[in-house]
Amino acid sequence: MRFNTNIIMQMSSDAKVKILHYVLKDGFRMTGRELARICGVSHSMAIDTLKEFEEMNLVYNFRAGKSVVWMTKTDSYAYLIAKKLYDKKEEYLPVEHLKTMLIGSLPKGIVKRAVLFGSVSRGEENYNSDIDLFVLVESEKNKKKMEEFLQNMSFKCGKLYGNVLGFYLLTEKEFAAKKNLAIIRNVEKGIKLI
Repeated sequence: MRFNTNIIMQMSSDAKVKILHYVLKDGFRMTGRELARICGVSHSMAIDTLKEFEEMNLVYNFRAGKSVVWMTKTDSYAYLIAKKLYDKKEEYLPVEHLKTMLIGSLPKGIVKRAVLFGSVSRGEENYNSDIDLFVLVESEKNKKKMEEFLQNMSFKCGKLYGNVLGFYLLTEKEFAAKKNLAIIRNVEKGIKLI
């Protein structure tokens, strides 16, 4: 085990994360070929990754006839850290940070409803997708206040995530008039923040 190498950095590819998913399951015991087939990666990628995990003291192997079987070292430091971080992986998603930041920032007295919608809420965004946010306020007066606030928030999101905040701001009266539009149906499928 290398003590000055970050365990997370060792698992920095999609294939490694897929393999890690199975390695961290209780009772993991597979050959490299089985693991490759289940994870949808090449046999050589599975073996190379398992060897890296072995260097980290995460797995070990033994012979069973002509096959090499891999198992997790559940009492190793690498397993404890990887399991802890993998179980909390949702906390490290930028969308979770975005939701927390928006909920904490939006003025509750002015905002009647806030919904994250569009590609980000569906998990289908590209690296440069807008962050679509629907905001419902009571009056025109509140709408003017919120416009300035949301423009500042868009700048903050651009700086923080590299994606701008595209907001759809309506008063309750405007919302009632536009209730049957496709964009409103899209909003209804989004992630409710407030």
